[in-house]
Amino acid sequence: MNPAALRKAKLKAAAEVPAGTSTPAEPAGPSSPAPFNSLNSPGLSASDEGYQPTPPDSTGAIGPTRYLEFVNQMVAVYDRNNLTLLSSTDLGTFTGTPSSLATSDPQIQWDPQGNRWFYGAVAFNSNFTSTYILFGWSKTADPNDLAGGWCRYSNPTGANIPDYPKLGHDANFVIFGTNIYDGSQSSLPFVTADITAIPKPPASQSTCSGSVTVTHFADATHVLKNGDGMPAFTPVPANTADSSANGYIVAAHDPSVTPQSKVMVWHMTPGPVLVANGDISVGSTFAAPPSVPQPGTSYLIDSLDGRLTQAVALFDPSAGAEAVWTQQTVAGSGRSIVRWYELLPGSLAIRQQGQLASATDYFWNAAISPSAAGNDAMISYNRGSSSLLPLIGAQTRTRSTPLGQMDPGEVVLASSSGPDQETLFQGNCTANPCRWGDYSGATPDPLNPGVVWGSNQVAGPVVFGLGQWATENYAITTGGTPPTAPAPPTGLTATGVDASTISLSWNASSGGATSYKVQRSADGSTGWAQVGTSTTTSFTDSGLAPATTYYYRVIASNSVGDSAPSSVVSGKTATLVPTSQSPQGGWVGVYGADGYGLLGWNGGDLISSPNATLVVDQGQRFIWSNPSTDVRALQSPDGSSREATCAYDANQVRLHLSFSGAYSGTLHVYALDFDQLGRRESITVNDGSGPQTATLGADFSQGAWVNVPVSVAAGGTVTVSVTRTGGMNAVVSGIFLGGAPQAPAPPAGLSASALNASQVGLSWTASGGATGYRVQRSADGSNGWAQVGSSSGTSFVDSGLTPSTTYFYRVTASNGPASSGPSNVASATTLAGLPTSQSPQGGWVGVYGADGYALLGWNGGDLVSMPKASVTVDQVARFIWTNNTTAVPALQSPDTSSRQAACVYDANQVTVHLKFASAYSGTVHVYALDFDGLGRRETITVNDGSGPQTANLNADFSQGAWFNVPINVAAGGTVTVTVTRTGGVNAVLSGIFLG
Repeated sequence: MNPAALRKAKLKAAAEVPAGTSTPAEPAGPSSPAPFNSLNSPGLSASDEGYQPTPPDSTGAIGPTRYLEFVNQMVAVYDRNNLTLLSSTDLGTFTGTPSSLATSDPQIQWDPQGNRWFYGAVAFNSNFTSTYILFGWSKTADPNDLAGGWCRYSNPTGANIPDYPKLGHDANFVIFGTNIYDGSQSSLPFVTADITAIPKPPASQSTCSGSVTVTHFADATHVLKNGDGMPAFTPVPANTADSSANGYIVAAHDPSVTPQSKVMVWHMTPGPVLVANGDISVGSTFAAPPSVPQPGTSYLIDSLDGRLTQAVALFDPSAGAEAVWTQQTVAGSGRSIVRWYELLPGSLAIRQQGQLASATDYFWNAAISPSAAGNDAMISYNRGSSSLLPLIGAQTRTRSTPLGQMDPGEVVLASSSGPDQETLFQGNCTANPCRWGDYSGATPDPLNPGVVWGSNQVAGPVVFGLGQWATENYAITTGGTPPTAPAPPTGLTATGVDASTISLSWNASSGGATSYKVQRSADGSTGWAQVGTSTTTSFTDSGLAPATTYYYRVIASNSVGDSAPSSVVSGKTATLVPTSQSPQGGWVGVYGADGYGLLGWNGGDLISSPNATLVVDQGQRFIWSNPSTDVRALQSPDGSSREATCAYDANQVRLHLSFSGAYSGTLHVYALDFDQLGRRESITVNDGSGPQTATLGADFSQGAWVNVPVSVAAGGTVTVSVTRTGGMNAVVSGIFLGGAPQAPAPPAGLSASALNASQVGLSWTASGGATGYRVQRSADGSNGWAQVGSSSGTSFVDSGLTPSTTYFYRVTASNGPASSGPSNVASATTLAGLPTSQSPQGGWVGVYGADGYALLGWNGGDLVSMPKASVTVDQVARFIWTNNTTAVPALQSPDTSSRQAACVYDANQVTVHLKFASAYSGTVHVYALDFDGLGRRETITVNDGSGPQTANLNADFSQGAWFNVPINVAAGGTVTVTVTRTGGVNAVLSGIFLG
């Protein structure tokens, strides 16, 4: 991050005097490492690409059938059985990069979950103003077709150079860590470290999508920082070799300015969201390492700068947690040493750390990985000195090796044939030290626990100033006892939770299980299908059918494989119970004959339950309204008052009833979302025979009753669980024992007959046990049924109807909590409306009104002179179309000197009452006018108490319409005039006249 400071730190490290022997490589011992199946072969070399770049940046990855090696400018595929080269190409061609751009820093990984390979690299132009992150994946597990078998993508980063890209992945994302430098400035200053997430393709996808989403988490204004607030440097995403969904990223604090002692940890979660876990203290400080001397030359080898260079994540069964293995080259007693770590990032702890060091030799350019067992490891590295040309060595440890140590002995895998002193290509050694590989690779064998594969480099004599680097590929056995698949889980149980859910639990499997596969069958013997996985010893299976038995078994898994299935158990989902709104809070005389519990009543509970003890196990109390007249609120036991109260909990209200004697009856539960907060919940009742569940998946602000038959023996218990599924809090207001009566039979013999132009009379035969009846009406007898009234007897009159119109009816019977099905359908056609006339239009003076008049809306009020009756107009507005007009439809003033077009109006209905102090017999004349010709339609009904008389204005009345009706009322009698809109805007009425 700071080149000048790094140079100073390296000089300081080189000046330190070695302090005796630290941890030299010991002679080979009984448990010393060795190649697996003799797999140790030369890989790619400078000659394969025409003596091109140093360093090669060698890395590799092992899959089920192939080993892939990536170096600067070359890609190769090998047979994993013998490391025979199968195919190769140059890096630019492989990544599809145009010739105008250079490629560098290649990365390769195998993903056992997706069963495919991931790669990464960078591309840039000559002046670093056009740069890219290159990435992609194989279409299948077969990587051989380097041209057509891969999906290739690039993410443009402009002049922000994404240097030293480190590739990682987890269950959800491909992850990159980079160091960003500003390519627009000649000094290429450091900007920030960055972490990038790319969604992994689905495991089954074998085609390339047109584009992918790339999310960057840092830039110049959002600098990536360590836990101590300082800028981060070289974040390294872990190569996650198991199914972990937490993609860990680690970064050593930068030691270029001052020695450091911490490693920063982040992890990636779905979204993607980058979570900063924090710093881990690694104990003693670390500093930038000195460069490495070589025999026969004054040129030194660059041992890098103390950064982490690779990381592998895998569950460690000995630690019982996901572990990240990583390493760095740092200063140690005047030489470079390799310090390695096994971190437990979830708890920000170090499980173990160790180092490779010698009193004579330098160690650098290492890579470490556990095997698929998770609790052993191999580390490979370069080792050299002023008397020893660089070699590749490896050491291992098993699960029984003391923490912080490698087992005795070293296997030498390859040796250099000459020093690194390249001067021609980019002047690599012109300014000491000479470039060496920036990293090497190590990955766990997915098929063989106890085996780790790797790639590293050595050097050879220069040819015309060009380096002769070569790589080595190898598989190393750790020497530990390979783990086995876990034992089958025991103690599996399955319990129905509600109508769609069954809960499973089991005992942890012996043998290091890291996850469990849950399988389900319809009959317990065939058709087993996996329905989920769990990393714990429980699982909830959802989305099931009500009242259905399901069979389950569980398989334990680890990195080795799967156990045999557990024993088979079954569970049954709850029976789905319907709900009803009636009788809302009016429970007295309907429910509770055997006991009741009014929850939250007066801030406590009002309980009377002779047959059972009621206990609320979880829930607080709340009063919405006390007292209340709201019909939704529960009645007091004597019916004299109401309260809206409840027991509530943020997630689940639980209660139980304990019965001293045997009981068989119905339990009634009342839930109410009184304050209408959009609550949703499920109510489950279990008397020991299995759960029965009602789902309140819609509005229950009017109340919801759940009626469940229960049967318990003496000493038995009934549990009630109210579980929140939406909104704020689970709520329940009352528990009642005692059966609801059966629904009455549908009414029979329904008949309908027209009484007049606006009324139909209905009658039917009584239903046994019915306390009331609901009358429903439809326009066609089959659809759009709507309740138009109710009756406590066996007849009903439907009023306010339109003349000459056919209406269809049916009736249901109710006993309070239950309703019958509908009766037969009956129909009737209203009588024709009484006649109307246009004449005399607005010229009423001398024609009508000898006994009084009411000019409605006149001058914005009403002009009334009616000695024989008082006039009351209900809830209407006044309107003047025109004042002082000559239009003949407009009503005259009483002295005929002027005319006004005015009215009272309402959006639906105008009602006028004439109350007579003395008996009156005569004619009432009603005048309606659609003065502005808006196509209004309406009915006018006059009722003097002897029955309604209706006129139907179903045609244009813009010229005025008179309705003349004889009336006869006793003293104190009332005549009602009702104008009902049937079409157009507003019902209108202009005048009423007597005589």
